[in-house]
Amino acid sequence: MKKIELEIPGRRIARVYHDRTHKGVDLHMSLVKVDFINARDQKDTAAFKVPYPPQWIQAIENTLINKRST
Repeated sequence: MKKIELEIPGRRIARVYHDRTHKGVDLHMSLVKVDFINARDQKDTAAFKVPYPPQWIQAIENTLINKRST
């Protein structure tokens, strides 16, 4: 298995949500998707297969997204 690392600063995250598709393809599995602004200031999306997506979404929102507004 290939290991890929992606660092997305919290201030660059536009949205985090649950979905089953990525790049227009139904992957038939639950994914956590993150819409963000990349290093070239362009909209981008990353998708991750993780256990219990709602818990991951809540953790990302609480630690990275909501933190930036305080």
